[in-house]
Amino acid sequence: MSKPENVKVLAPAKTPAPHHGEHDLQRLWSAVARKEWSSLVLVPVSAAASTKVLAGKMLEIGELFRPRPKLFDGQGAQLADGPRLAAEMKEYASGGGTAIATVDPVVNSLAGIPLVLAADAAVLVVDLRESGLPDAHSTIEIVGRDRILGCVAVA
Repeated sequence: MSKPENVKVLAPAKTPAPHHGEHDLQRLWSAVARKEWSSLVLVPVSAAASTKVLAGKMLEIGELFRPRPKLFDGQGAQLADGPRLAAEMKEYASGGGTAIATVDPVVNSLAGIPLVLAADAAVLVVDLRESGLPDAHSTIEIVGRDRILGCVAVA
C-alpha cells in the first residue's frame, strides 16, 4: 500500500540532549518537591562537596515550579554573617519567595549553622571520595534527621 500524495511524513522534533547529570537534578527536584518547604539548605558533609553549582542548577529548575527562587550563599561566610543571612532567608521565604541556601560543612564551620537551623528542610551533599562516615553522622545530628529530605552523592 502506497502513501497518499497529500500526506507528509514529519520527522520527530529534535530535542537537545540532556546535559550530564540533568536527569539526576530533575530526580532530586522531584524528591524535594514532595515535601512542603519554602527554604532549603544544601549542606556538604565535607569540604570537597561544594554546593554552589548544585544550588545554581536547583534554582534553574525551581524557576519552573516555585515562586521567586533566590540563592542565599553562606559558603565562605564569617561567623557574624550566619545570623544575618538566616534572618534575610527567613524574611524572604515568609514573604512568599523560595529560598535555597548553601553553607560550608557544619562540622568544620559554625557560620552556616544559623542558616541550617532557619531553613525548613535540608539536603546533604556527600563527596564519595572524601566524605567520612563520622562527618556524615555529625552533620545529620546538627541538621536534624527529621529535616533532611535526602542526600546527593557527588564524585
